[in-house]
Amino acid sequence: MRITLIRPRTGNTPDPPLGLMILAACLKPAGHAVQILDPGPGDPYVGEQIAAFGPDLVGFSLLTTQVSRAVEIHSQIREKVPDVVTAAGGIHPTALPEWTLRRFGFDFVVRGEGEVTFVEAAAALEQGRAIREIPGVAVMENGVLVKGPERELIRDLDSIPFPDREIVDFRRYLRPPGNIRGKFLRRATSLITSRGCPFGCIFCSSHSLFGREVRRRSISNIMQEIASLVERFRVDGLWFLDDTLLEDPDWLSELCSGLRSTGLPWGCQAHVRRADEGLFAMMRESGCLQLEFGVESGSPAVLRRLRKGSDPDDVRRAFAICHRLRLRTLANFMIGNPGESVADVEASLRLAREIRPDHVVVTFTTPLPGSGLYDEALREGWLPLEPDFSSSWIIRQTENPAVTCSLDAETMKRLRKKFDNAFFWTNIREYFRHPAFVLEITGHILLHPKRYIPGFARALRTGRMGHLVETVWEEYNRV
Repeated sequence: MRITLIRPRTGNTPDPPLGLMILAACLKPAGHAVQILDPGPGDPYVGEQIAAFGPDLVGFSLLTTQVSRAVEIHSQIREKVPDVVTAAGGIHPTALPEWTLRRFGFDFVVRGEGEVTFVEAAAALEQGRAIREIPGVAVMENGVLVKGPERELIRDLDSIPFPDREIVDFRRYLRPPGNIRGKFLRRATSLITSRGCPFGCIFCSSHSLFGREVRRRSISNIMQEIASLVERFRVDGLWFLDDTLLEDPDWLSELCSGLRSTGLPWGCQAHVRRADEGLFAMMRESGCLQLEFGVESGSPAVLRRLRKGSDPDDVRRAFAICHRLRLRTLANFMIGNPGESVADVEASLRLAREIRPDHVVVTFTTPLPGSGLYDEALREGWLPLEPDFSSSWIIRQTENPAVTCSLDAETMKRLRKKFDNAFFWTNIREYFRHPAFVLEITGHILLHPKRYIPGFARALRTGRMGHLVETVWEEYNRV
């Protein structure tokens, strides 16, 4: 079969579609010809590219934040290749299979990990067999949702092939400043070493796809992939996309030993409750440049409400350790949490100033399907029973919160602007240590001024300086 795989991007950040690249690496040995499309926002030619390839099957990788863009692309597909079989997988179809099938008219969706399920579904379609009984598949029949048996999680992650990075122009994902946010690197890229997260944060839906138990690749398998990245693409930095790397100190020690031998700088996410000076020192010695923490709030009550399993003192301790070790830090905060007051957000801002992160990200709290917060939002009436998942759900780009529960929308926007502006210089100062890159960015703005005018105008209109940074990165990275 000829198969097109699509990621409906909502931004121009140059992060590779690793999930689709892995899926392509699974499909090719089965004899399928595979095309991956990763179009930028507003790209009007997706349908034409698909039609030129002539696929028998089109599969979407779908996050809730990508639904509004996927609707646009799906309409292009129905116009250009109306009879092609379409499907979707990812967290959103896993959490809401019936909604996804009804909204898009997909022929089927994949629930859970897709590497085995999608390959089996493609084989069944090619052979003319029904797919409704395949484990992990869901279809609509006569207006009724029909689900195959649950698909077991893949226990041996080493059995999954490396992402097929040759199927795309991978150079587009290796542009500076790289994907360790706030740190400048020329050719950094990302990889995944584990699946599953043991924490119970009510706003996260990752467990709906990968479960609570952490499954890890072997160190030798990971180092083979890193060696390939260095040899084929000359990468100069690594960003680990794992929910957490720190749950198994013995495994992490082996990984750090391997990373130390490469000399590559790297970064990852961590939970503040796992902060340990000895562990962080070992990571620093192996090349770790930056740790990203989900701080979320400076209010103990809000953190308990979110079931973070941490409090502000845990945050202070984690960041103090990083400062002593000269490890860069990124702090994520959310505004609009259940039960949150203006005073709680002010406490978050005070905590952010106290812990002195090197980079700060502030977003609106969004109840993603598959999370406990989504279920609560439906129960409490904060959301309609049939949400539209419009552009307000595009968490990093939206100007408007998708849901309001304790604070009204205008108050949330005002507080985010205050928070965002307080760390404007903090978030960009690292890049000014690289004058050649600043000149490159400046030249791009002067060569393409019309691209930047809307974003700059939005920053002036809203008073949120972060719009300037977002516009510069979005337009600079547009391919």
